This record gives sequence, structure tokens and C-alpha cells, in this order.
Amino acid sequence: MAGLSQRFRDAGYTEPKFKLPLAGKTVFRYAVGSFEAYFKTHPFLFIYRDEEGLESFLISECQAMGLQTPILAGLEEPTRGQADTVVQGLRATDI
Repeated sequence: MAGLSQRFRDAGYTEPKFKLPLAGKTVFRYAVGSFEAYFKTHPFLFIYRDEEGLESFLISECQAMGLQTPILAGLEEPTRGQADTVVQGLRATDI
């Protein structure tokens, strides 16, 4: 969730892919919900672009799914790719 969502913006979407509705839920909820069996036994780290309202969205979606204590890492600058995103997210949370 730390990308720029450029392909979706170029296609005319105003929201990033993970916030889009899909059959009554967000894409985020479908993706994360598939790990429901681990909600009580494993920590979940969400690394995202620190944009207005996004942290509230993540907290709300996680609570709605029963994942009460997500670990959030908001990044202010674009990263150099997926591996760099993970490194920066881990550094931001001291995990």
C-alpha cells in the first residue's frame, strides 16, 4: 500500500486499489480477510503511504474484521520497490 497507484489513477480511479469496493467489501478486506485464521496468533504489519485519512481507514477496516491491534507504518516518501518498502516499514516500527 506504499505505491503511488499510478496505473489505477491513469485509468481514472481516484482511490487506490485496496480501497475500491468489491461485492460489498473493500479489496483490502478481501485480501487481509483471507488470513483470518492468524488474526489472534500473529502480528500484522501494514506499510502504507502516509496520506490523509489512510491510517483511519486501515484501523477501521482491521477492527471491522476483528484484527484489533494492527502494526501500522506510514511512509512519507515513495520507496524504491517492494523490498525497500519492507525495510523502511520494519525500521519505522522497530520490529
